Amino acid sequence: MTNAIFQDMLHTIYATFGRGVPTQDIRDVLYGRVGEIPDEVCAYIVERVCDLERLPQNMSREFRNAWADWRAKNPARIFRPDCPACRNTGVRHVWGQDEQGEWRHCVVPCPACQDGNDGVPVVSLRALERGGALVMPVNYPGGPVAFDRDNALGRLWPVGLDTASPRAQLRVGVDMRPDQRRVARLPEQEREEHAAAMR
Repeated sequence: MTNAIFQDMLHTIYATFGRGVPTQDIRDVLYGRVGEIPDEVCAYIVERVCDLERLPQNMSREFRNAWADWRAKNPARIFRPDCPACRNTGVRHVWGQDEQGEWRHCVVPCPACQDGNDGVPVVSLRALERGGALVMPVNYPGGPVAFDRDNALGRLWPVGLDTASPRAQLRVGVDMRPDQRRVARLPEQEREEHAAAMR
């Protein structure tokens, strides 16, 4: 929600209960805790809080509880529309070089479906590519690890790892046989019982 809508909500709620609005410092803290709530939920929250018997002690918790109830009542309204640009993941995988020339991997919000309201700025993929970054195509076979391997970037897949020949020995699972070093330290009676059980 925007700060202006939040301020209007507080004025309405506190006026309903005949109380003065808290100081700016308290309002800033409250807004920091509930600012991610969408604007369309605000009227529902105000109505719900104003219908209470008394002013809540923990206003941010009351706002978040009301938002959770609104989401439960309106599940169809919280889903994002289908985004073919990121296949509904909300992010894109990007590799860029740092000052030492080493490749770094990161994910950035999808510019097609993310709006940056969560505080993370949305950057154009074309601007990243112009800056020398590599942006993985959405439908790349094998995903980010395969893209990293195929371009020899070395962040998610070690560069030069030979996968053409099978490994000499591959151990899978846990060896359940008792360790003889541990058995040697058992008291004599337990050692004899162990030896009898192993026969």
